[in-house]
Amino acid sequence: MLDFEYTVMRSSRRSLGITVRDGRVIVRVPMRFSNESLCRFLGEHSDWIQKKLAEQEQSRQRFASVKEYRTVLICGTEKKLLLGAAKNSESTDTVCLKEIAYLRKWLEKNYSSCIEEDVYRLGKKIGVMPEDLQVRDFKAKWGSCDSRGLIKINWRILFLRPPLREYILVHELCHLKFLNHSADFWAEVEQFCPSYRKLRKELKDMAFLTELYR
Repeated sequence: MLDFEYTVMRSSRRSLGITVRDGRVIVRVPMRFSNESLCRFLGEHSDWIQKKLAEQEQSRQRFASVKEYRTVLICGTEKKLLLGAAKNSESTDTVCLKEIAYLRKWLEKNYSSCIEEDVYRLGKKIGVMPEDLQVRDFKAKWGSCDSRGLIKINWRILFLRPPLREYILVHELCHLKFLNHSADFWAEVEQFCPSYRKLRKELKDMAFLTELYR
């Protein structure tokens, strides 16, 4: 018997897949995949699923105060968040805001230059430069790059510590050379961000940030 709940999504796909995100297990299987085979498949991957669920629970507990708006991450540093202040301000360990709706505007005003500076610095290093750079509000991703050379970055990247932010920017800048996720693309990413695998894994634990402050 399995010690976790899961949701099954059937489709015309031929392969099997398991996604563990936000404490939920989603299993994608072919339309006519039998329940017996499904249980066997989940049993074979049970240890991996349990490990992922435990990691995500640990992450959830670690950042519980962020999700409850008692603290806020500023470039990876967790600070107390006080709402109802007379004016928006920041000290060494506290961010004071009139209300939570002011967070994005305040953060971009004080920190968005970090994104522009990093893109310019990393772009020179990689040998590319976007046609345009926009800071946007995405629902579930950190950034994008299109065939026109336009790079869009989620404003919530400003919550992340600098190495994570740099990985995201290197990722999008490398798409200016390879507009795909081929082996050549990842080789380019690794050249300018050697620890990208570790950072990519850490970034998955921070995915909850893309759903906050809406």
